Amino acid sequence: TQQRNFITMASHEIRTPLTGIDGHARRLERQADHVAPAEIAERAGRIRAAVRRLTQVVESVTRAAQWDQDPAEVHLRPHALPSVLADIVQRAREENPQRAILLTCAPFPQPLRLDPALLDQAVTNLLGNALKYSDPSTTVSITARMDGDWALVEVEDQGIGIPEAEREQIRTRFFRASNARATVGSGVGLYIVDQIMAIHGGTMSIDSRLNEGTRVTLRLPLSSPISLPEGASL
Repeated sequence: TQQRNFITMASHEIRTPLTGIDGHARRLERQADHVAPAEIAERAGRIRAAVRRLTQVVESVTRAAQWDQDPAEVHLRPHALPSVLADIVQRAREENPQRAILLTCAPFPQPLRLDPALLDQAVTNLLGNALKYSDPSTTVSITARMDGDWALVEVEDQGIGIPEAEREQIRTRFFRASNARATVGSGVGLYIVDQIMAIHGGTMSIDSRLNEGTRVTLRLPLSSPISLPEGASL
């Protein structure tokens, strides 16, 4: 059943960008003799955007399979959380210049023991979801602060939200909310984030209201020892 569901989901997600690529290529082919350079550039940009979406689907599915077969190699070391988040936000702003992305970081008196590459992957997944499922006119925010012995990273949007009946399933691998299926995705992003938080001895929680937005909170220990899953290494 899982294999059948996966094949159905993957076929749908891959077909969507492929249809766009084929459509733009056919138009260029039909109009090759009189198409203006500006239109060629526009359609080429749309083709490349569809290729990027297709690549993201393939990469996310591949990462999910790798997590099951070969647990991620972990390199935990003291690292400044604000610098990791600043790099992520700068990259997101460059890739989405039309979007408002707000970063707010409280002072952290000491570095956190974390794997910056894995944390980057987790927050990038959440930020990508927030941008994907919210209107371009709205703001997506990332907030980092301390709460007792924990560091909290909150990624919040004003998007479509998650139906209440599906919130417990949303972190299951390959599951996609019913109101998100019109948008290209693989259904593995939150599953991977959940695994990364477990590696760090932390947690992920989701607060969402339908058609109002979603806030995902990552909790990372400030100083407590890290318990690694079997197969992971420092």
